[in-house]
Amino acid sequence: MSALISAPSVGLSDQKRQADMVESVIAQAMRDGAADLTAFEVMTAIERVYGERLWPGTVSRAVANLVAAGRVLQDKTNRRPSAGSKALSARLTVPVRQVEAFY
Repeated sequence: MSALISAPSVGLSDQKRQADMVESVIAQAMRDGAADLTAFEVMTAIERVYGERLWPGTVSRAVANLVAAGRVLQDKTNRRPSAGSKALSARLTVPVRQVEAFY
């Protein structure tokens, strides 16, 4: 018998908070000189900065919502290896106006 483990369901206020954390760590990384981050790098940065571990699916959902809202740009055509993983991953950035807004 196998058990299926899934990400816990979260309310809209938690989804917004998680999306804000994702956007914030990407913007901060860009201010610190990074060209982009991958979803795995976002996940580890959130744990480092906020002390909160997010499920990979939670990060993916937040990224998809942020992309749809125009708050994060996702480059799936020019993938690169993610830190801590050899898998090629999409590059995540925030528009320049948002990097400046976080100052």
